[in-house]
Amino acid sequence: MTTTIERCAVVAIVGMAKNTGKTTTLNALLRRFASSRPALTSIGLDGEDLDQVTFLPKPRIHVSKGSVLATARQCLDATPTAHTILEETSHASALGAITLIRAEEDGHFLVAGPTTNTALEDVIERLKRHADKVFVDGAFNRRTFATIAHVEGVVLATGASVSPDMETTVLETVHVAKLLQAPAYPHIPLPAKARVLIIREQETHTLARKDPETLAAHLPLMTHRMRALHVRGAITTRTVRFLIRHKIRGIALIAEDAGRLLYGRKEAVHLEKLGIEAHVLEAKPLLAITINPFSPHGEHYPEIPFINALEHALPGIPVINVLKKE
Repeated sequence: MTTTIERCAVVAIVGMAKNTGKTTTLNALLRRFASSRPALTSIGLDGEDLDQVTFLPKPRIHVSKGSVLATARQCLDATPTAHTILEETSHASALGAITLIRAEEDGHFLVAGPTTNTALEDVIERLKRHADKVFVDGAFNRRTFATIAHVEGVVLATGASVSPDMETTVLETVHVAKLLQAPAYPHIPLPAKARVLIIREQETHTLARKDPETLAAHLPLMTHRMRALHVRGAITTRTVRFLIRHKIRGIALIAEDAGRLLYGRKEAVHLEKLGIEAHVLEAKPLLAITINPFSPHGEHYPEIPFINALEHALPGIPVINVLKKE
């Protein structure tokens, strides 16, 4: 895993669900790259002592001396770890302004980063001035890392907390992994106010709305010689079900990035049967999958069969139990 991550300046860690080992994965990466001047930020609060959903103890974010963090100002009051303030940004959060600090000793921190993609991109740029490698940690059930142009690769954390049934977890993980690996489509400009671009063999048509009613009004354009459908913003289950219901076939379904492909596994199966393939304008490599075969709810998986099932379904993607690597 570290070989591919070494080539990426900005890496995002995405969790399939709570308690899939995302923080453990992050801690392992921070230790592995401690000599590379690592930096860290987050979408949402992470690093607290108790999980805010299950109220069970959870791993704390541990950083080494010299590491740089971007976190909310009030989070700094919650740590005894010595640090130096590098700069305070204008990005506000419920816990105060997002502030860049440097750890002056090894220790633990609460990390609550920006709450919007625009702010996060700015914070990443600021962190890159102080560090050689930036890690971005996500909040529960957020896949919005892929929406950030600055991210160069993604690590996906999955585990037994996704479902009590291992086969279901494997299927759901494979679904998300495939979305994250959606291939790039040649960029075709989408006018600023347009929400949908219908790409036909000889011409294109723009729509100002993307609701099913608007799509239905333009159905003749979509059922004859359409090559691709480019949607701005999230491509949701509602949009995909429209395509399935009207049996649109053999097209490219284009999102700005994989983080906006927000339809479920069952819909993906139907799209595959119709010959509809998801594409993105901004493709990011899936660097590795980390697993946590234990669940706080008590339904644990056998580690080796879990790893083998994921490796078989996703050949070429490293599957690692990070905690066992410790």
